[in-house]
Amino acid sequence: MPNPKWVNTEFDQCVSSSESVRTFNKGSLLEHNGDHRRQTLFFCGHSKHKCLLFNGTLPLQLAKRNVEKDYAVVGACVGTNITLTVLEDYIPHYFQGALNIYYMGLDKDIQNINPSKP
Repeated sequence: MPNPKWVNTEFDQCVSSSESVRTFNKGSLLEHNGDHRRQTLFFCGHSKHKCLLFNGTLPLQLAKRNVEKDYAVVGACVGTNITLTVLEDYIPHYFQGALNIYYMGLDKDIQNINPSKP
């Protein structure tokens, strides 16, 4: 588990910090396993020479090509309703009614609990 002091850092402190895990420098390399600063890594592939540079043109182009070639649908949490609508139309046998179920749960007061971060 990470240090609780580090996990509970306020946003302003995080921005003013020069720690590498909190900076987004173009061309920087992957720092460690679990570097979630960029989703391009997931879609780009496994080439260390082509995909690890942060915010690079080549990794982005490879990621876009792989998405177009290998994925029927790529959704985003920001547009969950849009993603579910597309999936209901694309794979109705599996996703029929998913959008209704999603909206039924929105009015509930559900809180995620993380014991590491009070």
